[in-house]
Amino acid sequence: MTESAVNMRRLVEALMRIMALTSTLLFATCMALAQPVPTETEALKDADYALRRFEEVTAHIDFSRWRAPGDLVGKTQDGLKLVRTTYVEDAKSILARFDSRRGPTSTELLDIMFDLERVGVELDDLEGSASNLQDPDTLDLAKAADRATLSHDLTSASSTAQKAMANVFFVVRQRIQAEEELLEVCAQADNQKQKKGAAPAPKQQP
Repeated sequence: MTESAVNMRRLVEALMRIMALTSTLLFATCMALAQPVPTETEALKDADYALRRFEEVTAHIDFSRWRAPGDLVGKTQDGLKLVRTTYVEDAKSILARFDSRRGPTSTELLDIMFDLERVGVELDDLEGSASNLQDPDTLDLAKAADRATLSHDLTSASSTAQKAMANVFFVVRQRIQAEEELLEVCAQADNQKQKKGAAPAPKQQP
């Protein structure tokens, strides 16, 4: 593949990623508006639970039972490993820093939000693949039931991650709104101070 083709492929992948993230943020906004306002503590607990559900559910995937052409299974395993070691571990390491004396910064909340978004996308992708590739032609009822259960669990875990991301998004949104209101109050107070401190204009001589 030529360098120009590689660059074009990367550009297309980046654009698709931006479109997916925009759609996810819109979904998060709708979910946040449709449910009770979460506290920061609740949002962080939901994020931790979503990460644990990701690990629990994906641990049950048996790739040896997949029937797929070429290196699709290997690529799927590599993608799952990347999400585990990068996004999940990143979010877990951030959550581990907090205690009663220290809460998350806005930047840390954004990092958690984007990590959860990637977790949700990965679970969706795995559900689609597992439901089609795991024991696809089996007549064994037990194996078919395993596949259905895995598909259900992956879908449920993805919804959990999306909901957790929506809660974190709402907390970030509230924090930004509060900071903007504070800045507006400070700006108004500064303007009033400048007006009071301005020297009166000299009177003109007749």
